[in-house]
Parts: sequence; C-alpha cells; structure tokens
Amino acid sequence: MNKNDLLTFMIPGSIDLDRLAEQFDPASMKVMRQRHKDSFAFIIGTIFQRTLAFLDDDQDSDELWIYISALDMRAAVGESYNGYRNFLVQEQIINWDDDYVPDVRTFGFQIAKPLRNPATIEYYQLQDFKRRTTVFKLLKAQQAGKADQIKYNYWHLENHFKTGKLMIHEQQAREWVEKRLQESKANPG
Repeated sequence: MNKNDLLTFMIPGSIDLDRLAEQFDPASMKVMRQRHKDSFAFIIGTIFQRTLAFLDDDQDSDELWIYISALDMRAAVGESYNGYRNFLVQEQIINWDDDYVPDVRTFGFQIAKPLRNPATIEYYQLQDFKRRTTVFKLLKAQQAGKADQIKYNYWHLENHFKTGKLMIHEQQAREWVEKRLQESKANPG
C-alpha cells in the first residue's frame, strides 16, 4: 500500500477485525488487537498508524488533517472514544490532559473531543460535501513558533453509511483544504 492508493474497507455491522488486519502488518496488528480490545479504537488507531507512516515519509508535512466519520462520532463519546483516546496516548501519538490543553504547537498532538469539551473542540460539519463529514484537526509543528512555516499533508476518510464502505483518498482532502487555504489568504483574519 502507498499513500496514493484508494483503500476500501468493508465495515459490516459486526466488524471483522481479522479481515481488516490483513490489510496491514499481521504481527503489529496482533499486538494492537491484544492491547486494544475496543473495535472503534482498533479501526481508527490502525488507520491513524498507517497515516502517520505516510506522514513520516514526507519530512515537510507538519500538519495533518484527518476526516473521520467511520462511526458517528457523536455516538462514540463513551467507552469507544475512551478506547480511541487511550490508544493514541499509549502509542505516544498524542498527549492529553483533560484539565489543561496548551497550544498544540508546543504540545505535539492534540485531539479535540466533540460535545464533551467545547473549549478544545476542532469539530466541523462540512456542508459542501454531499454527506456530512466529521472533521478532526491534528496539528504537529517541528517547534514552537514555526506555525507560519508549516506545510501540509492530508488524508480523507469518509464513511458511506449506506454502503458500509470506508474510503481513504488523499486527493479529495487535498483539494478541499487547498480551497480553504486560498479562502483564508483572500480573507485574512
């Protein structure tokens, strides 16, 4: 697999973790499955791990946008979300402090939890997609104060609820963010 692939995972009502794991390295997936029993954490964690692997191949990529609606996140604010968060913390993908969330440029990775902690939410419902897509923004800067030098890398994860397909496609996400960047430059502030 490479970052230009269009990866499609069939996600039935009862998620087949063995089938999903076949898409990735069997040994590492076995360890992950033993460590993280929660299906939601496993799926999103797996996707996130692969995305970070892609990111590592591009040293200029310091900001990562991930569009996640593999599950309805508003329905995943309980144990499933905790499993996901714990996975990211344990794998040192993000740092997390429920009481204190400093600027992400000095903090590494930060993820905002929808509906529970409005002060840290980076949560959007995009109206220009045919289907509403939950967006999480995860920001990594090489060092504090370098936000103006951040370059971009994107992946788009969109769930087609009716067909049960989860699709990852870089180009659609890149086009959307490039459009937003142009709008931002045209209307600063």
